[in-house]
Amino acid sequence: MRKIRHIIAENLPDFLYVFLVNETKVILRLLQKGAEDLLTEDAIEAPYSDLLGYEQISSSFLGPRHFYYMVEGEKYGIVAEAILNKNDLLFLRDWYPGQVFYFWLDGIKGLSIESRDSFAYFLKQKSPNLIRKNGGFWPLEVMVINSEGSMADNNFSITSMKSTKIITNLPKNEDGLLGERWEAETVMNGNTSGWLNLEYELTTPSSVIEPDGWATFTFTVKDGQTHEVATNVNWNNYTIEAVDGYAPHKRFAVTNGVGTFKVRALDLQEGETLRVKVNRGFYTGLIEAVVPVAYVSAPTT
Repeated sequence: MRKIRHIIAENLPDFLYVFLVNETKVILRLLQKGAEDLLTEDAIEAPYSDLLGYEQISSSFLGPRHFYYMVEGEKYGIVAEAILNKNDLLFLRDWYPGQVFYFWLDGIKGLSIESRDSFAYFLKQKSPNLIRKNGGFWPLEVMVINSEGSMADNNFSITSMKSTKIITNLPKNEDGLLGERWEAETVMNGNTSGWLNLEYELTTPSSVIEPDGWATFTFTVKDGQTHEVATNVNWNNYTIEAVDGYAPHKRFAVTNGVGTFKVRALDLQEGETLRVKVNRGFYTGLIEAVVPVAYVSAPTT
């Protein structure tokens, strides 16, 4: 079930949002009312229906616009738009369960889309610190849960002012918000997004493993809020990193939220440990497990 967090902040740019979601795309358009400094002298009116479409009608970069749109009797120009298409080669490599895509507006890059694993991880920063460090405006996050399903099956975090007008095809609650309300000050303290994401568990029934013995590990993907198995997660490209030990297969598949693999305590001696990590894409150390190496029974000579 889709979850949406609606973050309310103060002193944000006074944009009108167009936020649309279909089977494969997320569209975010940021519009400015009046827009006299945005529109060219020969700008003409474009159909309002264009704002509700899923094809590109403007640019992600900042600059003069040749079209304006009438919304509730007011003239608007598009400041920037960005389209996240899960089938686009630009995003396909990073489209997998647990990934997060940031929509980020700044004065140089315009409205860009960055994946967390390639952007945030290498900088060793969590989202609030990235925002403080890089500046700009971060209006939307997309948390990939079911990479095989509809785009609408994933989770979202949108940031706006309480007064922001949002045109969307998603339902709003009785307060006019798109989801559960959070205050920006709380979110910027960090460690508040786990319920929107996935969590992981790596277990083995073996309390110890004998030298040169084998251990079977079970990797479980769970919903970050309910902590139940995420049965809608299927992906065949998780990687095994045997830090201490030997994994004959470097990749394994997760089906309905669960995957298994074997690791051998090759050339490990009693008193040492077998250490295994599961990685995902660029993200190393998603979760790890450590098993002591010891003889269950006396070694034969």
